[in-house]
Amino acid sequence: MQPTAITTFHPRPSELAMALQQLLHISFFMLTCTTMAINPHGNPPCSTPPCHGHAEAEALLRWKSTLLDSTSLSSWSLANSTCSWFGVTCDGAGHVTALRLPGAGINGKLDAFYSTAFQNLTRLDLSDNSLVGTIPENISMFLTLTFLDLSSNSFTGVIPYQLSQLPRIASLNLGYNHLTNPEYGKLSPMSNLKSLSLANNDLNGTFPWLILNCTGHRMRWLDLSANAFSGHIPGSLPDMVPSLKSLNLSSNGFSGTIPISFSRLQKLHVLYLDNNHFTGRVPEELGMIPGLGYLSLRNNFLSGSIPTSLGNLTNLMLMDLLSNNLTRGIPEELGMISGLKCLFLGNNLLGGSIPASLGNLTNLLLMDLSRNQLHGSLPPCFANMQSMHVFDLGGNNLNGAIPPELFTNWTDLLLLDLSNNSFGGSILAQIASHNYLEFLSLFGNTFVGSIPAELGNMSSLEERNIDIGFYSEISYSFDGEVDIVWKGRYYNFQSEADFMIAIDVSSNSLSGEIPSEVTNLRGLRSLNMSRNNLSGEIPGDIGSLQFLESLDLSRNKLAGPIPLSMSNLLSLDSLNLSNNNLSGQIPIGYQLRTLDDASIYSGNPGLCGFPLNTTCNNHSISTSPLVNLNTHHQEYETFWLYYSLNAGGVFGFWLWFGVLFLCKSWRLAFFNGIDVTQYEIIKKIKKREDDSSSI
Repeated sequence: MQPTAITTFHPRPSELAMALQQLLHISFFMLTCTTMAINPHGNPPCSTPPCHGHAEAEALLRWKSTLLDSTSLSSWSLANSTCSWFGVTCDGAGHVTALRLPGAGINGKLDAFYSTAFQNLTRLDLSDNSLVGTIPENISMFLTLTFLDLSSNSFTGVIPYQLSQLPRIASLNLGYNHLTNPEYGKLSPMSNLKSLSLANNDLNGTFPWLILNCTGHRMRWLDLSANAFSGHIPGSLPDMVPSLKSLNLSSNGFSGTIPISFSRLQKLHVLYLDNNHFTGRVPEELGMIPGLGYLSLRNNFLSGSIPTSLGNLTNLMLMDLLSNNLTRGIPEELGMISGLKCLFLGNNLLGGSIPASLGNLTNLLLMDLSRNQLHGSLPPCFANMQSMHVFDLGGNNLNGAIPPELFTNWTDLLLLDLSNNSFGGSILAQIASHNYLEFLSLFGNTFVGSIPAELGNMSSLEERNIDIGFYSEISYSFDGEVDIVWKGRYYNFQSEADFMIAIDVSSNSLSGEIPSEVTNLRGLRSLNMSRNNLSGEIPGDIGSLQFLESLDLSRNKLAGPIPLSMSNLLSLDSLNLSNNNLSGQIPIGYQLRTLDDASIYSGNPGLCGFPLNTTCNNHSISTSPLVNLNTHHQEYETFWLYYSLNAGGVFGFWLWFGVLFLCKSWRLAFFNGIDVTQYEIIKKIKKREDDSSSI
């Protein structure tokens, strides 16, 4: 039997071209499959203009990787659509148009936020976080931005004048930071600006009229409160901002008289000028602002009488003239303000009797006429004020008996202070019918008889946790001793200093150090000095306040370490030391171990130790941001690893077959080898068929 001849296969040129084309298609298919496996959303890394949505995601992830705390941003990942990320809003084309992250617990800087990828961003709200450092000048390059809120953070340094170059900005809020004066001479006109807040910063100097020169006639809301401005208010203010609806200049050092030109602000609804050094009279012209709803002039040096024209403000809901030097009587005309809810005239020099017309204020919730020179008896028409929550007449010369009608109608009364007057008669048992009464003060009068036994049934006076004013629990004073019931527990204190229960001086412009004498108030239960400009260190003897349950010193400029004695505060269940300049290791022990919320200490770059993620080895900074950064880069390293391996395989494939098809001798040998293999396979199949037929 002659061996079968081996035929050599020689592909024709057209067949070779077809084979090459098929190999090319296979290679492209392999690369595409690998890409889709690594990035199922079909968005490979790119920086070219058509890849806008992905570039925006990249920019946000870069900023996230620099943050010290970004727990709330866990949804920010390439595994999710950018438009589904927490706080992100997109338009129909998938572009990021808004980023809203108020109170998201973000800790870090804003330096890495800006990117040219944000071509459609109109709203940026990062308020109430723990952002530090300076405000980057390049934020002014967000040309589409209309709303910017960076308030309630810990930004420092000057306010960048470049922010005035935002062409479309309508609302700008930089309040509650530690910012200083901008370069006023470099400010650009902000013709679209409607709302500006620079409140509670470190601004100073005279009234910043250059800001108003740049805002134009569209300005509606202006807040410069809680800074260190001084000098007079320019009388030309209404000409600069004629459409103003809200003006807050409180807690500064402004002086001089209140401009009568304010009457030209006919759209004004809110006017806060409290806590300044204004002198002179309360302008009669204020009664010519028809839409005025809130008027606060408290804590100034105003004198003279209360203008009767204020009775024309029929839309007024708050009138606060507390703590001035106002004289004469309370005008009858105030009874015409039927919608009034809060009337504060306390701590003045007002005389005369309480006008019966005040009984027309049926919507009144809070009335403070305390510490004046009022005399006479209480008119029975207070009984018409059935919504009354707080009624304070303490420190006057009022006399007579307490009208029973007061206690049969005021079912929602929370605080009643009739102390230091000349009220007589007996203490009415009807007082006990007020189930919500939280503070009752009747001392310093001429009451006779015994204390009604019914007062012992007022559970609200025994179990409440009051959150208004400076008082806490009912007290009885005999021979210098004070008995207190606090949250269901009984205490006996021997001195007036021991009796002080709560101190709240928050949200002012107080400066200097915390007085060490405060640690002598060993009966103190609550201490709140937050949102001021306090400096120095926390008193080392803070731990002597053994009964302290709430301590808030946040948003000041306190420095130095946290005293070790703070570990002795065994009753402490609420603590806030955030946004200061504290440094060193956080004390550990006793009650402090249970306060494991890192936000308690946020905004203090120098602090370390539990519960922060910052170790105290050589005061090193936490490596958590690097972890975030590495995690972010790992995704792309994995992508490029697979991509490179596959590309390498394709390259090797083409290297081999390229040589094969270009070199004739190799090509002949290769195809001859295929023919031999084919022959051997056919031979074995034929032998198997012959064996089967023989059987």
